[in-house]
Amino acid sequence: MRLYKEIGDIENIKRLEHKFKSIKNEGAFQSFGFDLPKEEVERLNQLVKDEIDQKEEKDILTNFVFCPMYLPLNSIRENAEDWKKNAILSFMAGDKYIR
Repeated sequence: MRLYKEIGDIENIKRLEHKFKSIKNEGAFQSFGFDLPKEEVERLNQLVKDEIDQKEEKDILTNFVFCPMYLPLNSIRENAEDWKKNAILSFMAGDKYIR
């Protein structure tokens, strides 16, 4: 698209815009996710319950922002990079290799 815009090829710009809209609206996009183990869900629920029972509103909000139940931001970024790489590899390999 960028190259067509650079050379001013209006016909191909419109063709690609139409194709992109079609893919966006009709595309079968994959979603990735996983279930947490029951023990981890129970642990997190208990942490939240304890926070609510034992702390003031201001303290709850402060803890929520800096809460130990979340991974550090750099770990989240590293995981996101790994997930992106795996998603690209899965897309390139095709659905039959993902399962």
